[in-house]
Amino acid sequence: MTSDVERRGVDADRRIRTSRSAMVAVSVAGIALLRTTRMPATPLDLVGLDLLARLSPESEVAAVAADAVAARFGLTTDVVLGLVSLLVERGALVADGEPDGHAPSPTSSHPTPVDLPEAKPVGSDEHQVLAVPTVFRIHQGNFEHRHHDGRLVLSLSAAGLVAASSWREPCSSDDAYGRFLAENPSNPLDRTSFDALSARLRVAGLLQPFDPDRPNNGHSAATADENREAIRRHLSILHATKVAVDQHAADVAQLPDGASRVPVIPIHENWMIPPLSLGLLVAYAKAHRNGALEGSYDFVPRWLIQPAKVSEVCGRPAIFLFSNYIWNQGANLESSARIKSMSPTSITIHGGPDTPKYEADVERYFHDHPHVDIAVRGEGEATFAEILEVLAGRVGHGPADLSPLSDVAGLSFRLGDRIVTTPDRERISDLDSIPSPYLTGLFDSFAAGPGRAAMIETLPWHHQDPFDRLLIVQSQMENLTLLSTDAEIARYEVAIIW
Repeated sequence: MTSDVERRGVDADRRIRTSRSAMVAVSVAGIALLRTTRMPATPLDLVGLDLLARLSPESEVAAVAADAVAARFGLTTDVVLGLVSLLVERGALVADGEPDGHAPSPTSSHPTPVDLPEAKPVGSDEHQVLAVPTVFRIHQGNFEHRHHDGRLVLSLSAAGLVAASSWREPCSSDDAYGRFLAENPSNPLDRTSFDALSARLRVAGLLQPFDPDRPNNGHSAATADENREAIRRHLSILHATKVAVDQHAADVAQLPDGASRVPVIPIHENWMIPPLSLGLLVAYAKAHRNGALEGSYDFVPRWLIQPAKVSEVCGRPAIFLFSNYIWNQGANLESSARIKSMSPTSITIHGGPDTPKYEADVERYFHDHPHVDIAVRGEGEATFAEILEVLAGRVGHGPADLSPLSDVAGLSFRLGDRIVTTPDRERISDLDSIPSPYLTGLFDSFAAGPGRAAMIETLPWHHQDPFDRLLIVQSQMENLTLLSTDAEIARYEVAIIW
């Protein structure tokens, strides 16, 4: 294990501490470090939480902290040092003297706690549920949940947070305590302490009554009616997508050259909103030179692909499209890597605002992500159409020769051991030349989904920024909690903390 620690760059003799920007969230799946654009959510058990709490007041030599935690839970020091390595990799632990991310300013905190009424025990016949997701900041050895104005609502120990997580699904107090014991047999919290904690959660507004017929489970928990409606819409979109894909496959099979056409597949997993950027790329390519590209390519109308089902589209070499934003880059890169591992001769094309454009960043991007074949910068419609044009007949028969891309402006691509970057492309001056994926029927399978665009248009104009308005609507539709110090956002009907 020591060699593994060293390989990840963690010196067991160096002082480490919990990052001031580290936060954890309790969701229906359990407790985890918050997901970032570069790292997935990291599940945490009591050992990991205890380690983070121990190192939050001040730094400590990594080996000393590992010894103490190992002794507390009956583990070996090497096992805990492995956990230290993982948490350093995830950015939750940092070494003294190293950058500490975007930490909240200590001077902006409000130490005065929120006044709460007297805590009353949860009745044994009452069904309650924790409002999830609920976010906790790690501070001075505890896990703090704060009001949107920064005032402290609740402070829990590591053991207390694990106990609170036992309420993440609707249940009685007996069932919650039973789940707690089953998941944490070594936790010393007895039933009396568990019940007292549950009462504190309830007066803090985090534990809510659950009624499947007339639910009202808190500002950040979806009601049963909303969940049922969301499930209905989701399944409707999945069904409509399958019908469209099956019909399309049947139509292509009837064409004389259908089997030779290379599939072009957009990767998108959020059923809540159509992938407009990918839709514009495909709509433009299908119309390019009066549909000339459709003789070489099969534009598959599968606009929704769950990460776990990526293997279903890797049966033959294809061209896969990714539009990277801050909120989906991590998932896109994971899917891209999985696709290349299953279908090495497929081509992956990445673009969007979170795909790097400057030379040094591009070099690093290709080095860090060997599964990326092509990175498009700037507007992608014309660039993508030309990529397909020059690669026609070169994909699907073993490793593709990408050298013709040297004549296509606005991209970087992998050529052997080199990264080739072409000149910038001028922006499209005639926006009417880009067909609408809505008007051309590409997004018909999303018809059963929610009208997010309409919600943005009808949102009060407290905020003018389009990205803030999009976040607010997403928070309302998906029952998410926003982390922000912006007082204007607090004027909307959204859950907010800071």
